[in-house]
Parts: sequence; structure tokens; C-alpha cells
Amino acid sequence: MFKRGLNSIKRRFFRYYLRYKGVECNNVAMHSFAIIQRHEKATISLGNRCVINNLSSENLAGINHRTILAAPFEKSAIVIGNNVGLSGTSIYAREEIRIDDNVMIGVNVSIYDNDFHPLDLEKRLLNDIDSITIAKVHIKKNVWIGANSIILKGVTVGENSIVGAGSVVTKDIPANVIAVGNPAKIIRELKI
Repeated sequence: MFKRGLNSIKRRFFRYYLRYKGVECNNVAMHSFAIIQRHEKATISLGNRCVINNLSSENLAGINHRTILAAPFEKSAIVIGNNVGLSGTSIYAREEIRIDDNVMIGVNVSIYDNDFHPLDLEKRLLNDIDSITIAKVHIKKNVWIGANSIILKGVTVGENSIVGAGSVVTKDIPANVIAVGNPAKIIRELKI
């Protein structure tokens, strides 16, 4: 009974922390503090029953760092649906990263909607941030992304698909498949 009461207090405390950081949320379970960076006009939204794990003691698969939710620009948006699990996940949106309902994200997954630096050498040397390539990311419902995977800009992962551990996803993954590797390739279809 005491432990349940303590957990309820912790949930409320972390919910207040998220709201203080400007995150739209309701029924979220967060274990230890996530790193939140949000422009005052940016959107970070977490659906009901999201779970954010930040310590290895909470996920024995080996979390390397706390979860990072970064929406550092005025038009940045991170929209996460209901019943999504994050464990040491890094999400950095210059434009938009959308994760639909019932998505499982393995430990230490990184999701980026941009290249962080210009690809052109001269622009990179000048740190010309306006020439950085940006493209929305959308992870559709019921997807499972394996540990240590990287989802890059412009990618859509289709419903019910599985991205194998350690994969680097550079192109869209259709619905109902398993994709693995660097770059990720479809290895079989799922019968749903």
C-alpha cells in the first residue's frame, strides 16, 4: 500500500515537471527525469499511458542515457500517441516527428528529422543552419523499433512493422514487414 502511494506521488511529481517544461501530457509514467529542450512556441505532446524510462535499473536491456525530447525551434513538433514506450530514446525535431499509438521503442533509439549540419562543405564551414535538410518523420501505429536503431529524416515506418535492433532507417518502411540492417532492408512480410 505504501509503495503504491509513493508511486502515485512520483507520477504526479514527474507530470508537474513535464508540464513545467511545456509538455502537453496527462497520464504519463516517467521514471527519473527526461531531458526536455523546447522552444516556447514549439509543441511536445505525450499521449495517455506513455512510459518514459531513463535509468538502466528500469530497463535491463541497458539504457545509455536519459530520454531526450528536443523541439528547439519555433515550428518544431514532437507528437507522441497513446501507449508508447521510450527508454533512453533521443528525439530531435526541427520540423515534426510523429509517433502514433502503441509503438514500442527499444533502448537507445535515435529519431531525427534533419541532418544537423549542411551537407555542402562550404555551408558546413560557415555553419549555415538555414541550408540543413529537414524532412518529417512518421512512425505509424503498432510499430516496434529495436534497440539502438536510428530513424533518419523523411522516413515513414508503416503500421505493424518491426525495425530490427541496430538498424539505420534511411527510407520508408511499408506496413506489415520486418526490416533490418544498415541501411535497413525488408527481410520478410508479416501476416497480420
